[in-house]
Amino acid sequence: MAKNKIYLVIPAYEPDHKLIELVKEAYQTHLFDIIVINDGSNHEYDSIFDKVSKYATVLTYSTNKGKGIALKTAYRYISTLDAGIIVTADSDGQHHIDDIINICDYSVKHPDTLVLGKRTFKGHVPLKSCLGNTITRYVFYITNNQKIYDTQTGLRAFSSDYLDFMLKVDGNRFEYEMNVLVNWSHMRPIVEIPIQTIYFNNNQSTHFRPLQDGYLIYKDLLKFGGSSFLSFIIDYSLYTLFIMILSISMDARIILANTIARIMSASFNYTMNRRFVFNSHENILKSSIQYFILALAIYFFSTTLITFIYHMTHMNLLIIKLFVDTSLFICSYTIQLKIKQESPPQVKLKFFYFL
Repeated sequence: MAKNKIYLVIPAYEPDHKLIELVKEAYQTHLFDIIVINDGSNHEYDSIFDKVSKYATVLTYSTNKGKGIALKTAYRYISTLDAGIIVTADSDGQHHIDDIINICDYSVKHPDTLVLGKRTFKGHVPLKSCLGNTITRYVFYITNNQKIYDTQTGLRAFSSDYLDFMLKVDGNRFEYEMNVLVNWSHMRPIVEIPIQTIYFNNNQSTHFRPLQDGYLIYKDLLKFGGSSFLSFIIDYSLYTLFIMILSISMDARIILANTIARIMSASFNYTMNRRFVFNSHENILKSSIQYFILALAIYFFSTTLITFIYHMTHMNLLIIKLFVDTSLFICSYTIQLKIKQESPPQVKLKFFYFL
């Protein structure tokens, strides 16, 4: 590992003495070029950064901009230097120097991999930290079909070959690190290496804001879920209405009711996802054709299965509709995630159809 340039990046906002201890310890290994970002800390913390500057390059700006901006500031600086491996660590003493070295060592041997330090969350772990990571873990798996145990770890390593990629990822604050995982998971492998779980004083030094930063992390999922739920309400309500008011044969009633409901709900779903959820600037003709093909396939299977099950069982048509569309939702979601996972980075399905 000594033959490779290793950059240790530490974003810091109003840190305590643990930052000095970490930087000094890293400096004494003679393995790292250390870069600390002063993310707009109050002037009362100047003495800490003065001591840190004896061992590291300190990049400073006057106002707090968030962890994502701090990391990107360091990445832009490193892009002007020699190639190597970049490892990020938190400033609050959560990461032991031995774990940092192990993460770097793995990254040197696997330069195409994003390496994460995986905490076990055993022992005396603050409830909000354990709960937050558990929720995010399952959200990430549901939306990306990939299991990552510690999605919120700040100890990460990657090759400087991916600096351009890292600078293009959206996000200014804590959501940036989640966005990195989402985007990287479609491109290259992600590997987790077990590390120690260290918390001081019940993690009171963290600057994570549960409501504001939680919203930034989950906002796209919340908007997407809301769009899908409203689309379902439109679809099921119109289907129910026309099943009840039409005075035609049962087969014709099913076809007409499901057709009208699907056209209206799919149009709403596509428009909402394009304009408000994904804010897509992709060619509208291309994306609408892709979406239409998927929606048409689901409509065909939905109508066929509802009709078939009704003739076989004579169950209530509203119950059949719920059963069929729920089953199709699961199948559609699984297939789309599989395509999304196996596609190259530039090929991504942007308009999931969840009806």
